[in-house]
Amino acid sequence: MRDRLLQNTNRNVGFNEFNRPGILHGVFENFGQDINFLRLVTLLDLLCFSVGLIEGGVSMFAPEHTPESLRLAAGYVTVHSFHKQLLTKI
Repeated sequence: MRDRLLQNTNRNVGFNEFNRPGILHGVFENFGQDINFLRLVTLLDLLCFSVGLIEGGVSMFAPEHTPESLRLAAGYVTVHSFHKQLLTKI
């Protein structure tokens, strides 16, 4: 990944327009596409996950259920059911 993000900007064309110099200096005219946003968010997520694994102190597992989280989940299920009912009526 480092080679891709830091390589010479002249070698990046089309879908490969995804490196630090081209983005920061505004060289790439088509960088503002949805796919590049998703690629960047995925990269940042991977970096955060990696730092959590390396540095420790952060659990990568879901936390235990609490009464508050169970109420919130029940609310989401209710909203989802309501939404499905609306879609079937349309």
